[in-house]
Amino acid sequence: MAKDVEQCLKTDRRIGPGAYLAPGGAFAGGTLARDIRFLDRTSRDCGTIAPMLSAVLPSNNAHKLWVQRKLRMLCPILRTRQFAVWGLTYKAGTDTLRRSASIELCDWMIREGADDPRARSAV
Repeated sequence: MAKDVEQCLKTDRRIGPGAYLAPGGAFAGGTLARDIRFLDRTSRDCGTIAPMLSAVLPSNNAHKLWVQRKLRMLCPILRTRQFAVWGLTYKAGTDTLRRSASIELCDWMIREGADDPRARSAV
């Protein structure tokens, strides 16, 4: 079934046939979440029971916390620590930061006392 979903998604011109899609980390960005909310609402409006649709976003949001749990395990105290974060955009080839999982992670680290991030050149 995952392969069927993968093939279907690759027909979308915004994703394309060469995209790497496989079960893995949580998704970010707004488009997929918006589409899932729309499908869930539409199925309910049509009287169709689709429990998987209503479970996708809560499950994804819980999955996003994996990085925080892992970071907390490796570094119990974030206060005054400095971290490097790569991949701030939600997909390669874009510069949009809307609903970026990395930005959400940085915000959480700052709330936990980590040093405020500064942009630094890799060179």
